[in-house]
Amino acid sequence: MGIFEIPRQQKDETKEPEIMQFKSSQKLIDPNQENLPKIESKEIKSLFEKLKENANTLFKEEKYNEAIKVYTEILELSDLSPENRATIYSNRSASYLLVGNSLNSAKIDAEKAIKLWPSWWKGYYRLARVYVFQQKFNEAEYALDQARALNSESKLIRDELYGVRCNQVSVFFCNS
Repeated sequence: MGIFEIPRQQKDETKEPEIMQFKSSQKLIDPNQENLPKIESKEIKSLFEKLKENANTLFKEEKYNEAIKVYTEILELSDLSPENRATIYSNRSASYLLVGNSLNSAKIDAEKAIKLWPSWWKGYYRLARVYVFQQKFNEAEYALDQARALNSESKLIRDELYGVRCNQVSVFFCNS
């Protein structure tokens, strides 16, 4: 053996592969599992629908603080699909926005909705509304352009975008 050779630690034996037995009660871990949509149980779906209806009614009645509490309760449910979770964050964002003193919370919820469901236009629309309230019209226009790319037929987006662009023009002329 030379000076740089390391002695082998194992003998050259051929071994049979080890075979493990799994019980039916054990679950195999799938590395892609977190990317799969969660399947909601019937009880969770039913409770989700009831709470969502209640929160939406409170929102329509302009009881925004009460709606926020119910939306928060919904978010505490386990096993909600990403789309349902995004919907609730979006609705809670709208509630925070209309409370008036919770712009940061409205922005955080809009961003969470976008992260959970990036192909849904309404998260971007909610974020744009926050920027409008903050008078950040360039950011609002960008968010609305993203929303419009996902839903080009929405009158809501077109109207909001028109309002943002009008505000940008008036700010430009007023500050010149």
